[in-house]
Amino acid sequence: MTSTKNNLRYVCHKNMFDAKTNDYMLRTKAYTEIENLQVSKRQDIVQQLLNTMVNEIETLLTTLYDHELITTLQYHQMNCRPATIHLDYMSFNPTTDEYEEVMFEPSIISTLSPLMPIFRYLHRLLAPLYYNQVARLTTVTKGADLIQRLEFYQQQGYLQSSTYFISICIRDPYESISHSELLKNLKHFLDDYIMDDKIQGMNLMAIIKLTEFLLQHQYFLYNNCIYQQVQGGGTGLYFLELLIDIYLFYWQQTILAYQNQNEIFVRCFSNLFLTSNEAKEKLELIFDKIKKKDSYIQYDIQMKTEHIHFLDAQIHHWHKQTLQTEVYHDWKVEPYIMPTMYDASAFSSWNLIQTALIRAVLCCAQVEDFQHEQQYIEYSYIFNRFSFNYIRESLDNFFTHFQVSDLTLYYDQATYDVLRRSVRQYDEENKEKIMKSREETQKQCIWYSYSNLTGSDLYRAKQNPRELLPAYLYDNFDSQGITIEIVHLAKYPSNTN
Repeated sequence: MTSTKNNLRYVCHKNMFDAKTNDYMLRTKAYTEIENLQVSKRQDIVQQLLNTMVNEIETLLTTLYDHELITTLQYHQMNCRPATIHLDYMSFNPTTDEYEEVMFEPSIISTLSPLMPIFRYLHRLLAPLYYNQVARLTTVTKGADLIQRLEFYQQQGYLQSSTYFISICIRDPYESISHSELLKNLKHFLDDYIMDDKIQGMNLMAIIKLTEFLLQHQYFLYNNCIYQQVQGGGTGLYFLELLIDIYLFYWQQTILAYQNQNEIFVRCFSNLFLTSNEAKEKLELIFDKIKKKDSYIQYDIQMKTEHIHFLDAQIHHWHKQTLQTEVYHDWKVEPYIMPTMYDASAFSSWNLIQTALIRAVLCCAQVEDFQHEQQYIEYSYIFNRFSFNYIRESLDNFFTHFQVSDLTLYYDQATYDVLRRSVRQYDEENKEKIMKSREETQKQCIWYSYSNLTGSDLYRAKQNPRELLPAYLYDNFDSQGITIEIVHLAKYPSNTN
């Protein structure tokens, strides 16, 4: 099995795997068994369930459209399904918790779910509002995003010898929150941040109705049984993440209410980091109150004054308020695996070596720490049998791109500072591009084509999007206003349709 957090393969006895996965499903209480296919021997039950879901989707969308709660384009985009639909299926993948204990996390494949068009559209609709506006200042996507805030915190004189670095890891975020709480907080969010009763032509009531339908129709196959997820969610992952993010946004307000405005607070989905200059006893009392206030959210917490890591950033706080930051590594498995990156998609035009170098520059303030990280990256690739020429070429291209070729000859702090400013600017520009892309896709009419097209075939398809439109839309809409996105097909077990 492949780990969810890195490039490791994990081997264990089947009895251990079964015991841990069964314990997970029982402990979270998020799943209800609907039918055991091995017992019932009903070959048509999956198809019947899919047909029922399709009919209910069409009924709901038609009702919303007839009551003018959604537009014509919204109706068609949310009712556009692939020719072949499949029931979701779940698998478990190994990972490690904060204490490096091996555990198994569920992963649900839902690419061809009949619900996916609705999931995709609602995510495109609400993501710009939440990530670009409401939660922009407290949301990060990688550990390196924290470093510049810490450096400013130190420059302003807030970093003391007694300052606590606090990291919080929320347990089972996809399975722990009830559907009613997710819906309640979504409604709260819409009421708080949308002044009109519509967004992009969709009535807020339609958003609530659609979300409620999606949460209540999360069916999947696991171990030849049909299950329903009755708490949290795993289908249509991006939209479920957004719903959970919104819930946690309101949950974290209790923490912020206790925090001095000069302190740092950031969150990357289920991982939080904050600073505090309060006494440890007072902090423990505050977090005990927070835990009792919300029974859905259970978490592991670390409070340290010297050394801590957040995602892939390692933070050292030495005597006399000296701050040192570098890349965090799990030395039990590294450097034997390739670098594990958070938010690598933001640097998709670079290869993994160059992306790892960007992370190193963002994390390391001192040239010596960057030099050590560069050596680590090189050793990691050599260990994994990459050619020395490939490694050297990737390094040279990186330094040439940022116009600091001298740094390959001698490691000078002044030259490194120039590199760091350039890389930070590059990182900020990428964040702006992502935000702009969210804003653009919110307004676009996007049709998803499910295929295995690659290369020139993919290029031709994007040049002639009208050919990929459903027949009933071919003559009705201007192809210039339609964006086609190719969705690569996932492999499904034969019993999912």
